[in-house]
Amino acid sequence: MNSLKFILKPLQLIYWILINLRNQMYSTGFFKIYKSSKKVISVGNLSMGGTGKTPMVEYLIRLIGENNVGVLSRGYGRKTNDFIVANKKIHSSSNLGDECNMLINKFDKITLACDTNRVNGIKKLTEHNKFLKTIILDDGYQHRSLFRDINILLTEMNDLFIDDKLIPIGRLREPRCEKKRADIIVVTKCKRDIEKNNIKSIENKLRINSKQKIYFSYISKYNFIESNSNGLYKIDENQKYLLITGFEKTAELVNHLNEINLNFVHLKFKDHYDFKEKNIDFFIKKLHKLKNCKSILLSEKDYFRISDKLLNKLRKVAKIVIVQIEFDFIYDDKQAFNNQILKLVK
Repeated sequence: MNSLKFILKPLQLIYWILINLRNQMYSTGFFKIYKSSKKVISVGNLSMGGTGKTPMVEYLIRLIGENNVGVLSRGYGRKTNDFIVANKKIHSSSNLGDECNMLINKFDKITLACDTNRVNGIKKLTEHNKFLKTIILDDGYQHRSLFRDINILLTEMNDLFIDDKLIPIGRLREPRCEKKRADIIVVTKCKRDIEKNNIKSIENKLRINSKQKIYFSYISKYNFIESNSNGLYKIDENQKYLLITGFEKTAELVNHLNEINLNFVHLKFKDHYDFKEKNIDFFIKKLHKLKNCKSILLSEKDYFRISDKLLNKLRKVAKIVIVQIEFDFIYDDKQAFNNQILKLVK
């Protein structure tokens, strides 16, 4: 491991020089920053991988109101790159990516667009819907060419960016000092009963400045939804389940299922895995081999990543149950966070 770090260290130094040069170009005004006529809220992180960006985007949509907000995303994992306005009647994950496909199916009234070029995307999005008041920039922390009114930076309690290193040795996309650009830092996936002295310790460790606000959130609820009816599904303790995941950080979900004493077998695939028909055939064979296993558990992202054709093939042999995750804020953080956001957009 030490020899590998020795080899990667020069690459890390080159990356550090390039990313710092880029940030300096924006900070000094050498690179132009486009300012939209709409209020822009960016949700992002310093690290690679999930920190809870999509649940935060959902929270903001509900807080601000579907009619008043637009969402602009890169559309990670989609097979196109240019600008597209999402339409759930004609688009799927191949056009939008799994996260955007999930959002457009959950929120009927939002205007959601994808574009790898965020400046071009926000211009076309506001042309498409002139009545939008606020635009949420999904995974936008590194997209400095676009001005944002509030910059929200997320970091997991058990994987704080301050403890990480720059790629390729670590998982940071930018140096830790770039936290200075955040207006709000949200520490996600905390324990529900986190003690206030632990909160203070994290605040001190992150070294936030006087202009920044820090909030703490936790996973408040796991909902089990029957995919055919969209109604709540009651877990059967006498049944075995097949859990299929195609996202990176599965520990919280697996731990919760163990806590409720669920009998399950877990098949884990890489992040944003593109499930093919051969995978579905394998799942069906697996179900036949497992005794008393008639239901499949899928996260929302995984469910909306699988095509309708393949989902229908699965439904012929098993019930598909979607696992929804909700988060909330610790102590009085919810009211303070809501007030800060609503003060901007109202």
